Amino acid sequence: MRFELAVLIFAISINAHASEIFSDKVTLFEIKPQVCIVKKIGEPCTLETTVQWRTTEAMEVCLTQQSEVLQCWKDSLFISEKLAIILTQTTQVQLVDQHKDKLASEMLQVNALNPKKKRRRLRSAWSLF
Repeated sequence: MRFELAVLIFAISINAHASEIFSDKVTLFEIKPQVCIVKKIGEPCTLETTVQWRTTEAMEVCLTQQSEVLQCWKDSLFISEKLAIILTQTTQVQLVDQHKDKLASEMLQVNALNPKKKRRRLRSAWSLF
């Protein structure tokens, strides 16, 4: 239980802000929270996020996750919206324009409470000498 609590506190305290902006048209791109915690790696996690972005001109913009379109907005300059994103592993979410050009991206992390493997002891716990 202490280990799980320590992992949870560590995951919350990490500044995992890994936003990248690739276009001058985008002045803000932010997804919060960026960390989802599951019991074991591979389990699905629904991350209730707040997505915010701002552009310098009104345009059609879509939010994608591994080439799957999550949400699109038409003729918008600023969006602040709640969106549920389902993750099974650490994933990059991208903001793309109508021509599929990448405008910005953000990394969403999946952390597990239980480690993937237990470490095997290299030598015996006992000795004759």
